[in-house]
Amino acid sequence: MDRLNQLGSIASVIYGQSSPVQDAARANTGISMRLPLVIDGKAKALAATDAEAQPPFLELPGLAYAYELQVGDQPAYAYFAAVPAGEKDAAALAEEIQGRVGRTFSAAAWREVPVQTPTGGTVQLKLLSLIGPQKFGTRTEDGRFDLYLVSSATHHVLVGWRAPAASGGNAKFFENAAFAMGSVEGGS
Repeated sequence: MDRLNQLGSIASVIYGQSSPVQDAARANTGISMRLPLVIDGKAKALAATDAEAQPPFLELPGLAYAYELQVGDQPAYAYFAAVPAGEKDAAALAEEIQGRVGRTFSAAAWREVPVQTPTGGTVQLKLLSLIGPQKFGTRTEDGRFDLYLVSSATHHVLVGWRAPAASGGNAKFFENAAFAMGSVEGGS
């Protein structure tokens, strides 16, 4: 019964159908995932060229699109970026991003984490997570940024989740994002 409750909890916070992740040219990356329900009709879609589309402390290479959504009464963000696998390997991309982020958040480091899948299994994903002062709208406060790296045969896909630490934690924003990441298909 605990397993059914756990799987029901996951199913209650992510969409039932997978959505393909596209690159900046709108080409399929070979990665798809079930998005969290918080990315709904009220979420504001941001083109890669929008000022709020990038995290304020990092320019994500290959940013394709982002979403601004509300967590409580504060903005939160989901970022989708893809770099063609032929441009660089995943390790080089991860090192480049860690170097950029490390200028502001010196403790940030990639690690392999187990993420639960909607079917009850687990998958290992590469995660860079950081907490520290970040700008949200016109305010600066402690925020959390989780950046996942998943590779397909054609692309290295970066999916980031950013919210104020307190409201994001209270709303289970990062827990639900991890459930969505557990639904990734087509990657390694």
